[in-house]
Amino acid sequence: MKEIKVYGQIGREVTAQWFTDELNAARQSGAKGVVIRLHSPGGEVFDGNAMYNAMKQSGLHIKIVVDGMAASMASFLLLAADEVEVPDNALIMIHRPYSYAEGNADAIEGDIKVLRDIENEMIKGYAAKTGLTPEEVKNMWFDGVDHWLNADEAISYHLADRKISQIAKGVAALVTKNMHADSVYKRFSASLNIKSEYNMKKELIDTFDLQGVTEASSDEEVVQALVDKFDALEKQVNASAEAQVDALIDAAVDARKITAMQRSKYKDIGLKMGVSTLTGVLGDIKPYVPIRSQIQGKGTPEASVSGIKARGEWTLDDYRKNAPNELRDNPELYKKLVKAQYGE
Repeated sequence: MKEIKVYGQIGREVTAQWFTDELNAARQSGAKGVVIRLHSPGGEVFDGNAMYNAMKQSGLHIKIVVDGMAASMASFLLLAADEVEVPDNALIMIHRPYSYAEGNADAIEGDIKVLRDIENEMIKGYAAKTGLTPEEVKNMWFDGVDHWLNADEAISYHLADRKISQIAKGVAALVTKNMHADSVYKRFSASLNIKSEYNMKKELIDTFDLQGVTEASSDEEVVQALVDKFDALEKQVNASAEAQVDALIDAAVDARKITAMQRSKYKDIGLKMGVSTLTGVLGDIKPYVPIRSQIQGKGTPEASVSGIKARGEWTLDDYRKNAPNELRDNPELYKKLVKAQYGE
């Protein structure tokens, strides 16, 4: 029969979508049944519930072999199997389901209702499998405490059908006070030679869309890809900021708030202190208006000097007469006027 390895945290290393696809592929290949090799500390309630339903609706003969442990939501998966085998050092852990919620009050209240509904269905499922009443299951296993069962206890409650020899060699089925599922998972994983860092690499690769690396790449290669990604993002951010700074300075020069000679000074302010700071600094500067223009043209930059010409019509001689400092501070304007007057 086809084997499906369900190793890792449900909803993270093992998703309901992936698991459903595996079952569908087995059915489409003509298989009559599958063997699920289970070793999991539990995980996301909603993914686990979807995996349970997928097994019940698959039409396949489901055999689960608990290679190491089946804790929390993973123990609920046992109820969907047609047969369950447990090594003599395997461990099962049952407790109330929990989940993480986010969103507004209405969204969280909706999640709470769904979680309670799933908990009630789980209680009914354990009751049907064990022969206990729902009230007995609730009082015994759904009291907010982790409850660990060894292979013999799992069989006595009909959660497993038979014992087999150890798969995770040398790991004792030792239950201690305040034992945590993750620590037990790692204890078995070391013997089963599970390399969980591959899953961490996959999460990094998928989250940051890293190019040129895969789960099989070395740690150093993945870290370097991550560094390259952030370097590229930093360059994009800096380029965008510089473009905004240049645009602000161009507008300030055009508005005669600053001169072309002052560009580098204000660009340095923008790059070091940010676009918003530069916007505030330039916003406080009033446009330059020559004194003669203020007297003859009532203070407007485009006022006529002689009563006839507007500033946009000034010649080189007009600037020499009325705004010589502006010619000195704006070499580009000077060249333009010289060329217009002398054709050079």
